[in-house]
Amino acid sequence: MENNCKDIAQREIDLLLENCLELLKAGDKSAISLIKKAEKLSRKLNYEKGIALSFIALARYYGSHSKYAQALDLANRGNEMAISSGDSDVQMKACYVLGYLYTNLGNLEYGLRYYLRGIELIKENKLQIDPTFLNNIGVVYYDSGQFDDALEFFQEALKVAEDTRHKIESLVLSNIADVYLIKKNTQLALEYNKRAIEVFQNNNSEGYYLGQCYSIYGLIYKELGQWEQALESFEKALAIYKESNQQYLEAEMLYNIGSLYLIQEKVEEGIDYLLRARNIASKIKTNGILKDIYMTLAETYEKKKDYKLAFNYLKSYHHLNEKIKTTELNDKLAQHMTEFKVEKAQKDAEIQRLKTEELKRKAEETTLKANALAASYEDIKIIGEIGQKITATLDIKKVLNMVYKNINKLMAADVFGICLYNNEQARIDFKILIEQGKRLPLYHIMLDNEKSYAAKCIREKKEICINDMILDNKQQLRVGATENKFKCKSIIYYPLITENKIVGAMTVQSYKSNAYSDRTIGMIKALASYIAIALNNSQKSEELKVKTNELEAISKTDVLTGIYNRRYIMSKIQEEAAAYEDVKRSFSIVIIDIDYFKSINDKYGHNCGDHILVKLSKILKANIRKQDVLSRWGGEEFLMLLPDTDEEEAVLLCERIREKIEGSNFNYDKKRIKLTVTFGVSEYNENLGVDFTINDADKALYEGKNKGRNCVVSR
Repeated sequence: MENNCKDIAQREIDLLLENCLELLKAGDKSAISLIKKAEKLSRKLNYEKGIALSFIALARYYGSHSKYAQALDLANRGNEMAISSGDSDVQMKACYVLGYLYTNLGNLEYGLRYYLRGIELIKENKLQIDPTFLNNIGVVYYDSGQFDDALEFFQEALKVAEDTRHKIESLVLSNIADVYLIKKNTQLALEYNKRAIEVFQNNNSEGYYLGQCYSIYGLIYKELGQWEQALESFEKALAIYKESNQQYLEAEMLYNIGSLYLIQEKVEEGIDYLLRARNIASKIKTNGILKDIYMTLAETYEKKKDYKLAFNYLKSYHHLNEKIKTTELNDKLAQHMTEFKVEKAQKDAEIQRLKTEELKRKAEETTLKANALAASYEDIKIIGEIGQKITATLDIKKVLNMVYKNINKLMAADVFGICLYNNEQARIDFKILIEQGKRLPLYHIMLDNEKSYAAKCIREKKEICINDMILDNKQQLRVGATENKFKCKSIIYYPLITENKIVGAMTVQSYKSNAYSDRTIGMIKALASYIAIALNNSQKSEELKVKTNELEAISKTDVLTGIYNRRYIMSKIQEEAAAYEDVKRSFSIVIIDIDYFKSINDKYGHNCGDHILVKLSKILKANIRKQDVLSRWGGEEFLMLLPDTDEEEAVLLCERIREKIEGSNFNYDKKRIKLTVTFGVSEYNENLGVDFTINDADKALYEGKNKGRNCVVSR
């Protein structure tokens, strides 16, 4: 009975909080007292979900009123509680609020992270995708300056919003209008914004959505040079944002009005609005709009010849811009866009498959149509299979071989080739080139090669299709030419493009004239999307491996000498000690110190000292065994790990090295410098451990110093 009452109370709290969220959307402040009441009841019942939802609801309220510090604290606490209890529904709500807060604060990397986590949770729970997540991811791409990618997400959000009659539809439409305005398509911008107003009036959407519509109208009129209409629209938007206490949007609108005055050369009015916008943006710490304000102020004060203020604002702009547009963010955006396109391509292929199945069923009365549809379905099936295989691997060779292995299932390909474009060198490298099953020699050409179809295809970013080749070797450079030149009569080159970047081109060629139809071009187009994504992923993977190897080398290498550093050799010594427990294989540690090194630095300078350290490192490295590990220990000291070596053997090895160093010439700046070193040797003792062995070697070294240096001492 008690449990039943508790369940009823918890359901009532859930319902109360859901109603509170709706009241908050409508701008009803009475929701705050209800949320606090729900939190109090939840604490009394020890109902974690209710407490977490209360935090998230309050965070949403504070965020909409630009109180970001309080909002972030509450949203993070709610999210942590949801993760702890495993409640994915509450986590989704928290991810939305956190994504919104971080994006408004200009931390686009964190904003993207939470929006993507929200979508991941939606998919895990097999729920309908929320268009607000798609729209807000589009905002992240927009704020990062990637407008084409932003448009894809806004259009996807619009599709879902229209299907589900979601209230965000009007906001998405105005966002699309904004992108088209940036792309200088004023007509489309007007059409979408007009639709946004109509949808707003029919949908009873959130009030500030109307402010967004007026804001976009202001930008459109500004673009058209209709200053009065632009100002009127901006002021309408500003009034809506002030009334709903949307300080972030208020700052944005003050900035737009200030910029409008500056265009009209009303400088003082413009600066006044910009400073008001700066004050609000600084107060609520919204870095995205703040950096734009700083740049505009810098340009304005430069025109006024107030170079000191201009420089200060420019410095502030660059500082914020570096914080917002990080390399990590760009990498994540690129990676997510690739994943989005692959997923979209797979969905489109599935839709096409279902359409083909439906057409196939309807066309059974005509054998010819049925056969054609069956062939079309088989094409889509093969392309889908190829796409899944090649986008699942990061090995470029595997990608190329998979494509070649399957291409003849789709079309006649006496010659097949794929080339990659190197943007830095403006060079095109053929990575696979096969004629009648025989691999041809690979080669490269430059982008400006006027005789190459591959170069033309990549330069112009569009396909080339020739079905009756004119044999004129002065005008053309054919890929895959054999002794019987220009055997191919039908040729297709298709550009490989992903993330709005040209990756390369693919070619299929046939000995027959008119070998390729519109259907062939369609298949190549579908396949090219997968190939471009796979090759781009492969290239990024290779670049990442190179960077990882470089970072790994840096992390374990001494910058000056190029030998291992202290951290790395300590890890190797610990490994050797761990192995000793199993096999009881002796090993020794040696500390080496340059005799009178301070005198060398004092007499000849630190550059000479560095020169000595580098040369000595090379001598030491050249005279130790393959299994030995040499590192710089610090200053003029070096440390050696000698595996499978007892104390007696270590002393003999060190004595040979000591003699080699004593007999070597150390020349610097036409001066000959005599150099000797002292060695301290200690064999590992399992009972005493690694630290004792190193200290023992150090003591042996100092014994050697006291004996007169240039010697090998063991303990």
